[in-house]
Amino acid sequence: LNLMFGDVSMTLTRSFVCVPSFSCWLSNVTSVSDWTHRAAYLSDECTGIRHVLFYMALLIILTPSPPQTTQAYHDVCRVLELDERHSDALMLLRQLEGKGQQCRDQAVGSMLVGKKVDALKKITTAIENNPSVADYHVFRGAVYRRLGDYTSAVDDFLLGMDKCGHQLDSPTYTNASRQLTLTYNDFAVECFGQGHFSEAITLLNKAIKEEKREKGFYVNRGDCFYQLSNLHFALADYRQALELAPVDWTLRCRCAVVSCELALLALHEGRLGQAHELFSAAIDGNPKVSRFYVCRARASHEMKDTVGAREDLITALLLDPDNQETLSIMARVFPGKSKSMILREPSVPSIRAKLEANLLSFLALVKQQGGKEEGHGLTDEEIVEAIGISLKLREDSSTDQTLADIHPAPEAERLC
Repeated sequence: LNLMFGDVSMTLTRSFVCVPSFSCWLSNVTSVSDWTHRAAYLSDECTGIRHVLFYMALLIILTPSPPQTTQAYHDVCRVLELDERHSDALMLLRQLEGKGQQCRDQAVGSMLVGKKVDALKKITTAIENNPSVADYHVFRGAVYRRLGDYTSAVDDFLLGMDKCGHQLDSPTYTNASRQLTLTYNDFAVECFGQGHFSEAITLLNKAIKEEKREKGFYVNRGDCFYQLSNLHFALADYRQALELAPVDWTLRCRCAVVSCELALLALHEGRLGQAHELFSAAIDGNPKVSRFYVCRARASHEMKDTVGAREDLITALLLDPDNQETLSIMARVFPGKSKSMILREPSVPSIRAKLEANLLSFLALVKQQGGKEEGHGLTDEEIVEAIGISLKLREDSSTDQTLADIHPAPEAERLC
């Protein structure tokens, strides 16, 4: 090393090729690295520095396991900063970049055949050979996400975004940002499944901050709020999701159930006007649930609105004559009358016609959402059957439904 201020090129070559045979090769590499960086700060004008850096990089590659290709890459780049025409450094840089691209291609092939662990090893080797490529970090982040290692995935996505300079028009940045939000969502779904609802909300807040137009993020956060009994926040998220997907009937059902629960709380606390409004919102969301009409009939009766209470009770009986909840209020709204007598009231035909119109609109919305293949659409024959003479809908309109019964679990909103 003292020869650095003379003709160092050939001397260093002869010296370094002997180092791998020493038992203390790794300590030699470390000492050379430390000395070189100190010398570089002392005299950038010294022509020997670039030779020391280059041969140090070459030495790191030639040394036995463990390889230190990342350090070699940075040292070669340092040489080229001092001498951009250094032929040996350029050749070594091309070799490192070629090896990185080769490993990346192999990682893609492994992912295509489902070998995720092998793909992770390959893409990690690619990053070690060429750590400057942001795409490699984004790819590895995607592999980590597939393996369920969400923390490592987030780290790689953020690193990839940093390495492409946070340029919003960059395809790499766009892809990394999208993958990052999906990873937050996947992590939140896992937390939800383990009962960590507050942690899931924190992750979904980050996802929504990055992507405010994704319906599924609001739905999942609403489900978390619902599990924590934060019904107002849950309803706000469901309504936000509904604005993004107005024809999604599962969202309408979510809004309906939460609105009904809030209405029951308001009714219990004597806030009759608010309860009536929320029951109406529940009916707008899902007009085929008999229980909603029974509850609104109670609110109307407490508000001395006998006409409204009777109309809702008749509607509930038309939807489900076997609904036992009607018994508790029937005697107060229709004193001394049985179900059969109530269904022969003069107002029944007009109420039936109104209900048929509401059900047709609702079922047409269900059909519009996506068709039979998604499990939500109905054929024309099914619609006719659903609004038959008795207006008795299928068993899936049970009044005992809970939130878990009327919409898919949060995993169904998991985005690919």
